[in-house]
Amino acid sequence: MQITKQVINLPYDYQHSPEFELTFLWVTYIVFTPCFMLAGSDGLFIGVCLLVTSQFRVVQHQLELLDQEVSSKPEHSDEQASENSRVLHQLKLIADRHGQAIEIAHEMSLLFVPNVFTCYTIAAIKLGLTCLIILEAKIFVKFIFIFGSFGIVTEIFVYSYGGSKLMEESQNVGRSAYHFPWYRYDKNVRKLVQLMMIRAQRPSRVEPPFFEATIATFGMIIRTAGSYMTLLQSLVEL
Repeated sequence: MQITKQVINLPYDYQHSPEFELTFLWVTYIVFTPCFMLAGSDGLFIGVCLLVTSQFRVVQHQLELLDQEVSSKPEHSDEQASENSRVLHQLKLIADRHGQAIEIAHEMSLLFVPNVFTCYTIAAIKLGLTCLIILEAKIFVKFIFIFGSFGIVTEIFVYSYGGSKLMEESQNVGRSAYHFPWYRYDKNVRKLVQLMMIRAQRPSRVEPPFFEATIATFGMIIRTAGSYMTLLQSLVEL
């Protein structure tokens, strides 16, 4: 049971069965929690996040289809007024869908902020402690904690990947709007396209306090966990 050089101070003798097994499960509970108990909330997050992300892709696809449709038609001055009205009507529908996607993304972010904040706050500590135990433990215990560390890393990656995809696809709407031939139409069409580009300049994201859910944050947590592991290892060796 002595994984580190310090003996665990418990008010009972844990070195005999079944106290040993029960104590081991209790001590390692924090490692197995992200592997099993939090799988439902993690799966729900990535599912909802990809669903909201698909709404932004639908907006991009509609803009691209409208772009292909108007680009295939020759410009005729006598039909310009009716063409402006038709394109403006189509763009209003697309802009409404874009606004709905932004609102849904905002509601999703508010809903999952506690999950992401809790995960990111303690992830580096959990991962650092797990890696320290892997370095100090015997071979059988190493395998147990290696799988536990994979669970922790997977949980962090799920939130980071979902947040990055949401941000990326919401920004891509602005690129699709920019490539639309808005310069061929009147000021109402131009204003509507510009409005969509302005909306997309501030991408939708999952923003818990102090940081945001992105792949960059994932890398920062991994580096921080390595620093914690080095610090704890130096303290154990004292």
